[in-house]
Amino acid sequence: MVAAVVTQPPSVRLTALTGRQILRRGLNRLVNPRFLWPRVFRIGLMMWGAAVLVTQLTRDLTLVPAVILIGSFLVPVTCLIVAWEHRFAGGVPQVSTTMVVRAATVGGLGGLLAAAALEQLVVHQNLGMYYEVGLIEEAAKLAALLWCARMLTGRTVRGGLVLGASVGFGFAALESAGYAFNAMLTPQGLSLASLVDTEVLRAVLAPFGHGVWTAVAAAAWFAAYPSGWVAVRRSRRRGAVPTSSPDLTLLRAEAPAAPRRRSARLVAVAAFLLVAMLHAAFDGINGIVLTVLNLPHALRTGSLSQLWSGLAQGDLPVPGSTLAYHVAYDVGLTVVILLGLSALFVARQAIRRREAATTRSALPTPPGLIADGTRPQKEL
Repeated sequence: MVAAVVTQPPSVRLTALTGRQILRRGLNRLVNPRFLWPRVFRIGLMMWGAAVLVTQLTRDLTLVPAVILIGSFLVPVTCLIVAWEHRFAGGVPQVSTTMVVRAATVGGLGGLLAAAALEQLVVHQNLGMYYEVGLIEEAAKLAALLWCARMLTGRTVRGGLVLGASVGFGFAALESAGYAFNAMLTPQGLSLASLVDTEVLRAVLAPFGHGVWTAVAAAAWFAAYPSGWVAVRRSRRRGAVPTSSPDLTLLRAEAPAAPRRRSARLVAVAAFLLVAMLHAAFDGINGIVLTVLNLPHALRTGSLSQLWSGLAQGDLPVPGSTLAYHVAYDVGLTVVILLGLSALFVARQAIRRREAATTRSALPTPPGLIADGTRPQKEL
């Protein structure tokens, strides 16, 4: 007589792990995370909190630069490490650590300086001010990235995503430091509370701003132009064939090569314009919300010209209760953030499709199968 073997149901096995072992595993991952960025964020947050506390207690102005630098760089550097840890495709790094650091420092600072100079020359108080700022800053960051990557050959879309995020978060860290310093200077004197409020607000918004926008634009640009302009010129001098054609695997394979090249470059331009408009909407969300709230009254009273004049001068009143304004502001800002994250998600899915196609094409064909994975039909 054969004894029956009693197997444990899956539900029982799952409930057996929902006790002390799962709690221990969760605490172990919290204390010793698999990635580097949680440890960097945790240590940086403690350092920033200690700097703020000691500065508040001692009133020592020599500690203010530490508060500004740690608070402004904490979240952008953490997000930069997240991007750096995702630079691998198939176990192979698509960009080097040196290139990531160069993009964050040289690219971020170069983009900030170029944007500040151009804004001083071009931008004036008008209806399209924020759109001008969005176009200038995104163009400056993309130009700084392309200059840093001018000698790279075989640039990948994942590499563009990582390097674009590096430039964007470097730009954001330096810009946040400037905003924090300006917030500290009040008519009543130096205000540590205003400095901390500004750093907290910009830290909360930092993961959804410059890094996301530049990453999307750079990924599309690297797909259209896989080699830097210096690398292409050197290849032509040597008589070699440069890798300057777009990454056509991101587009439909059945389309002819020339239209697909044009499509890749049009996608790059469209991605740049999209992130520039998202940047403009992010900066000008206050004017957009006030315009929407004041528009019904302006239509009833026929005062549209006064509405546009107030919008251009930046002195539109808040109609009705401030609750409606704050709700509309939060909803509008959330929509802009979700649009940026959606663009990032689309770029990430395109990268995964491209890498999956590359992996499948690199696998050897099993015996008895042809290239498309089907068996040859026997002749009758």
